[in-house]
Amino acid sequence: MEEQNTRTTKGRMDTVFFKDALANCAKINRIISLSNGHGLLIGEGGSGRHSLAKMASYLAKYKIYQI
Repeated sequence: MEEQNTRTTKGRMDTVFFKDALANCAKINRIISLSNGHGLLIGEGGSGRHSLAKMASYLAKYKIYQI
């Protein structure tokens, strides 16, 4: 996490991990690691979808960008 925080230009990403958050991060990581893998994250605002997607992308060693 420290390495990701030093590489980013938009600020630090401090995250508290819960059991459900880790499970969802693993699911996102599995989806994006597949060939042509993609997913739609649906939920309430502030539920951590963006942070978990960034974390899964970092774990998969993908370059993160936002349109």
